[in-house]
Amino acid sequence: MTQLDPKMFEHWRERLWSTYVRLESRTDDPCFYGHVREALPGSNTLSFVQSTRQLTSRTSANIKSDPQDVVIFAVQASGYGFVEQDGRQARLEKGDFAIYEATRPYRLSFDKPFDQLIFRMPRQILERRLPSLSRQTARRFNGQTGSVALAAGFVFQLAQNAETLGTKGLDIFTNSAAELIANAIQFETSGVDDADLLRFERLQARILRYIRSSIPDFRELAEMEGMSLRTLHRLFQIHGVTPGKWILDQRLEGVADDLRSASLKSRSITEIAFSWGFNDLSSFNRAFKAKFGVSPKTMRSARQ
Repeated sequence: MTQLDPKMFEHWRERLWSTYVRLESRTDDPCFYGHVREALPGSNTLSFVQSTRQLTSRTSANIKSDPQDVVIFAVQASGYGFVEQDGRQARLEKGDFAIYEATRPYRLSFDKPFDQLIFRMPRQILERRLPSLSRQTARRFNGQTGSVALAAGFVFQLAQNAETLGTKGLDIFTNSAAELIANAIQFETSGVDDADLLRFERLQARILRYIRSSIPDFRELAEMEGMSLRTLHRLFQIHGVTPGKWILDQRLEGVADDLRSASLKSRSITEIAFSWGFNDLSSFNRAFKAKFGVSPKTMRSARQ
């Protein structure tokens, strides 16, 4: 039976750190492989990533030890993947893109082999063109047609011509790429207004009050916020997630934080799970491993 080579995977983690930002990575794929190619050797602005099944996370501890103020723009070139940040999750198919910020925790997961084009840029370059940047993370932008395809195609062309352009040319066209990306996002999200964003934030805050206990049903939550059930679902849909999935993710994140806490090491995993509103250990364990790639016991052991 093929065994995962720990040294090879450790080399992969170091490669990700040196090219992007400090991250935590894990895989259970015995046939794991990973390759990063810089579009312009010596520059980490544009790169191609080819790898297989894995879970990669940027944690609060990573951010503290490596506080890079950058935005990462990822285009799915083949396969599919998931990106999570700020309570949102997006599934990226071939041609789609998403953005995420290195200043806050995020998670990337891939179930099968994949290829991505990664465009790494200082946050201020995109933020001054896209003031709503923090509201656009972990959203799927459909790359099949229209403005999204235009922006993604430009970044691909930039990567393919990076060696010819050189460092100076790449710096010039990085600004043009940021402009196209910002315009594409603004065009695609033009139907989302500030009032919806504020309503969604209030709705999230209300749910978090009940997150460790019995959450009211969605109809009751909608009535509490003075909206229809249809509007409640629409607000979550705008942010790329269902209400049930968002609640599950918040609870799982809470359990994971408690498992990492030295002050709670005397509490059993069962106690912690139940304290976060779970009442079926089998379902909890499956959901936890699906999200984090490891069992609760393995996560706790890794922090000892």
